[in-house]
Amino acid sequence: MKKFEKFLATIHFPPNPFRNFDNSLPTSVSLRDHRRSGRFGNEGKALPKGNARRGLELFRTRLIDANAITCVTCHTLPTGQGTPMRRNGVLFDPIPAGPNGETHQALIGQDASEQRGFKVPHLRNLYDKVGMETTQKNSRAGFGFFHDGSIDSLARFVSTEVFDVESDREVADLVAFMLAFSGSDFEQRLLEPPGTDSLDVHAAVGRQATVSGPGQKASLIGAMVSVAKTSAVELSVKTVENGAERGWLYDPAGDAFASDRSGEAPLSLSALLARAAPGAELTFTVVARGTGESIAFDRTGADLRALRAVRALDPEPLGIRNPRNRKPRIEDSNVPPQPPQE
Repeated sequence: MKKFEKFLATIHFPPNPFRNFDNSLPTSVSLRDHRRSGRFGNEGKALPKGNARRGLELFRTRLIDANAITCVTCHTLPTGQGTPMRRNGVLFDPIPAGPNGETHQALIGQDASEQRGFKVPHLRNLYDKVGMETTQKNSRAGFGFFHDGSIDSLARFVSTEVFDVESDREVADLVAFMLAFSGSDFEQRLLEPPGTDSLDVHAAVGRQATVSGPGQKASLIGAMVSVAKTSAVELSVKTVENGAERGWLYDPAGDAFASDRSGEAPLSLSALLARAAPGAELTFTVVARGTGESIAFDRTGADLRALRAVRALDPEPLGIRNPRNRKPRIEDSNVPPQPPQE
């Protein structure tokens, strides 16, 4: 069982499809498939576009439940689960671990169903559960929300009176935030209950660009390099030259691409792109931090350690890392725009 628990602890939530390429919250999310609950009229009509950043601010600051709490009081960031801490005045003390080292998290005293000692659920996969809409005649997807699935949609859930929303615009902003919840990058604010670190993957991970010459997909590749410079992800490049597989890995410190061959000098982006040709295409792939060397260089174990020693690379352990909880950027006003689809 211990081995199984360790395995489960390595599982990460996939990239959130609603986040921007740099993993920031979007300011305009189409909600045409999400319907108004009718609380403010026009029941069944599509919600307006939502701003997930405004939704986050409502989540953190709007007093709900007769002005008693905010959403983040129970649904702590970055997972949405209850806090693993106990309030001590204005401070928070860790809840002692269980007899087997297990972590405990806060419960809520009761919820709208009058149940007591209710576990606070995480909110990282809500976009996978949408689709049920009782305002529509056809509803072929979705699980519903609340502990028993009794509320059909996110819009109806946040439209209930306990949340004190004032318009369908605020409903849309909260729904947009809920859809983009996973992905971390939330800064900790003073007096907010601390949350548990989240195992999730940066939104850019998995994006690829294949080029057969310089100048192709320049904006997308530029965005890949920009996000790799933050060290939140890594950027690998693969090709086949003269029948042999080759690989490079972007090094943020040197702003260059390190080769899979010891003794070969790193290449600038322009020099690397100059090698691309029909039949020798270059494929750029954004990968999770800690996996770049094994992917770019096609080496693991002793071979990879030997290559690191020869090239004097930083010997970070293999495995997905999640540094974004420590390097929040979500409220950075200089976040680059979403790269175009190419």
